[in-house]
Amino acid sequence: DLLEKLCHISELDRIRLLYAYPGRITARLIAMIRDREQICNYIDIPVQHIDNEILKSMGRRDHEEEIRRLFGNLRDQVPEIYIRSTVMVGFPGESEAAFRKLLDFIATGQIDYLGAFTFWPEPGSRAAELPGQVAEELKRERLETLLETQRQVTEKRLRREVGRRHKVLIEGLSQESDLLLQGRTSFQAPEIDGTTYITEGETETGKLVEVEIHDCHEFDLFARIV
Repeated sequence: DLLEKLCHISELDRIRLLYAYPGRITARLIAMIRDREQICNYIDIPVQHIDNEILKSMGRRDHEEEIRRLFGNLRDQVPEIYIRSTVMVGFPGESEAAFRKLLDFIATGQIDYLGAFTFWPEPGSRAAELPGQVAEELKRERLETLLETQRQVTEKRLRREVGRRHKVLIEGLSQESDLLLQGRTSFQAPEIDGTTYITEGETETGKLVEVEIHDCHEFDLFARIV
């Protein structure tokens, strides 16, 4: 209902959904992302893991089958959508098989951007007392493996944007070089995703301008104003 009202505010050019729990993403919401121009084809869904036993131990209500079905529905209904998620490695009881299941899920390319971190046994928390604590070195190894796999997935997805045109919100001079402008497409959330660097053309900070993507490197895009 709130999104419906926001979409009637003409001054709002972009509305971005962040931190949407899987179980609360309905068919109506997916249809709104697809049909409403102001809503970015982008959603942040923190799944935390994909193994059912780990999800249950975390106290999550989500299940592997439901998560996979949701991601499939999003891809079917909004083919160009970018999905961001967050996962944790090294939760107590995470076996090699459970980690491999998570890694395989990441490798399928269902997630375009990923935040990942290792479990930390917060003193006094229930999880800190669970059996099957994972060694710190193994946690770090798993995190590095996961992030490298995701890096390849993200860069492959962004490669598809080369040659395409998008609107970019200009943020100002680049933090890398004062010879370039930088901004964000609708599928680049501030601070957590990559940046679009403007290599040709000039405009003002705060403007939404059409650009053509001509290159990408890891998480960043390079474009010229058209």
